[in-house]
Amino acid sequence: MIILRHYYDPALPDYPRMHELNLSLPDNYQRAPPIPSYVGGRSYPAYPSQNPLKIFKPMFNAHLYPEPRWVELDAAPGGTKHAVLVFTDGAAPNNGQLSVRAGCGILVRPDGRHGVSFPLERVSGESLTSNRAELRAAHAALGLRDWRAEGFGKVVIASDSEYVVLGAVQRAAIWEQNGWINTRGQEVPNKDLWIMLIQAIRKLEREGTVVQFYRINREFNLADGLAKQGANVAEVPTRWIKQT
Repeated sequence: MIILRHYYDPALPDYPRMHELNLSLPDNYQRAPPIPSYVGGRSYPAYPSQNPLKIFKPMFNAHLYPEPRWVELDAAPGGTKHAVLVFTDGAAPNNGQLSVRAGCGILVRPDGRHGVSFPLERVSGESLTSNRAELRAAHAALGLRDWRAEGFGKVVIASDSEYVVLGAVQRAAIWEQNGWINTRGQEVPNKDLWIMLIQAIRKLEREGTVVQFYRINREFNLADGLAKQGANVAEVPTRWIKQT
């Protein structure tokens, strides 16, 4: 029998450890049944006014080299849909002006270390806007880690952007059916990023990972400062950069 040893950094807080809780975990080496998607099915069931840290608790993930995450355990007997909470945000100081800069922020660790902050890429001549930055942050967050290898069967994106959450949960499915044309008969703004986001969601769903979006009040978004840091970066890439 192979005994897996988990390597904990002694400098980190003494959070509970998923691998010590006798949990059922997703099999990272075997595909789970794909997650069916339907309009409204990707909405996390909580009010924006509810502090997400009252639901998700600091805990070490189940990776061999564990890192702290905000976790909601699957309470179902034998359930493997343990959820990880990921805060995302976008910022664009001077939005709509020639001097605009835009940045993205992602926070996955409750100890505040290794937050992800980066400038929104300027691609295909698209403008730098807060909506694009918020979309890009959500997209980058989904591919930031191998979530199943960390013991998670569900990824919850926490964002204060109604544009992102309502779009991902409802509107994007309708836009896609209509050839990415909106109700005004025009091409959906930020079509490129919407397609990228939906593709990232479906990739995880095909692997059996649930993806949900949780709209939170702005005061709860811990990625806000990271997004502003990203907007202060002078050099703006002209191609998509993989975030790690």
